[in-house]
Amino acid sequence: MNENKKTNSKIVGTALVLPLAALLLVGGSTLIQAQPPGRGGGFEDRGPLLERVMERLELSPAQQEELEELLAENRDQHRAQWEAVKTARRALSDQIHAEIFDEEAIREAAAAVAEIEEELALSRALKFQEVQQILTPEQRAQMREMVETFQDFREEWGGRHRGRRGRS
Repeated sequence: MNENKKTNSKIVGTALVLPLAALLLVGGSTLIQAQPPGRGGGFEDRGPLLERVMERLELSPAQQEELEELLAENRDQHRAQWEAVKTARRALSDQIHAEIFDEEAIREAAAAVAEIEEELALSRALKFQEVQQILTPEQRAQMREMVETFQDFREEWGGRHRGRRGRS
């Protein structure tokens, strides 16, 4: 393998691991917490991605403990929110694919999804801010880079992936 391919592999690997890990650590903490225990869910089953984030940020044992407590605080609320999102999205999908077109029902279902996702976004943003308080300034800068990398990756590759699956 030549040097360019090795460098590209490292870039792609970093672009995959760091953003996903950042998402799991802060923005995706809700998703981690929403999964049933024993299936990679819950912070008690951190999983390899979250472990890598903690390693990359070089969290101290005290920071790790504080983070674990922080994420555990609202675990049940986050599970309920995520279940509500899934239920609302299913209801919207059912309306979209109903035999009879009902614009009002579709609008109501879409508004319900938006309202639940708004609350979930606010909850995640508050949790992100709380996580930021645990981190040192250097770790916060590194986390920002991880999030930016994820956003760039999602913009670059997300559309391509969806396109291959026939989605727009």
